[in-house]
Amino acid sequence: MPDLYYNELGNNGGSFLNAGPFLNLQPYWYWTSVDFVDPTFVMVFSFLDIPGSPTNEAGWEDAGAKDGVTYAWLVRDATNDPSTPVSEPSTLALMVIGLVGLAIPTSARRPDTTMESQRDNLFL
Repeated sequence: MPDLYYNELGNNGGSFLNAGPFLNLQPYWYWTSVDFVDPTFVMVFSFLDIPGSPTNEAGWEDAGAKDGVTYAWLVRDATNDPSTPVSEPSTLALMVIGLVGLAIPTSARRPDTTMESQRDNLFL
């Protein structure tokens, strides 16, 4: 989160001026899921100054209790998500060709059973 705050959005410590495309950021701690040696603590980060606090926490990283109240920033990397299948162009092309092949009648014709064709076949 500090990389997003400082490098990607260009904010400075103590002044959160650019939220980018993010809406509804809360003025409180966000859990970063980075554990400390003490398993009851985790790294937390604050984007905004927390109201009523004597310190300006905007852009501040600190230790927070795991059983404390924090917000969570859920992030999913869609580019490396194996549950999102991406069809290959060749697979799609083969499927389209197969469907077209089923839709078009084959070149084999039914035998012509009219009287004229039977008469013509007699003289061959």
